[in-house]
Amino acid sequence: MQKKINIQPHNAQATGMLRVAIVEDSLNISHRLKDLVEAVPCASVVGQATTEVSAIKLCRLDNPNVILLDMQLESGTGLGFLRAMRYSNANNKPHIIVLTNYPSPFMERAAFALGADYFMDKSREFHKLVPLLTRLTHT
Repeated sequence: MQKKINIQPHNAQATGMLRVAIVEDSLNISHRLKDLVEAVPCASVVGQATTEVSAIKLCRLDNPNVILLDMQLESGTGLGFLRAMRYSNANNKPHIIVLTNYPSPFMERAAFALGADYFMDKSREFHKLVPLLTRLTHT
């Protein structure tokens, strides 16, 4: 399921580029996400993280305008990441796309409450990622 909420301006509007951070603990899925991002014109991966702490550092240092976020990480969680980043850089908030194998209504509500913009089930909606990223390059 894909939902959109409160999208704010970001650097992609000024540069025409999507700077994507991948926060995913599975190496196979991370590689697949990287390939999907690189298939989108005007999109590039600025970094990858497998833990909550490394994701926070990555996003604070590299300032991506799109974050692909898994809910279950090697250490910590996607919700913990969202909580930590909630007020960070509020004037330049990135688009946060949650991709999870645990698409419960509780997890979805919690992710949106903490600032996620999209929530997708990895097993059923992975194919929607490229069209969504392509659309974001035009916003």
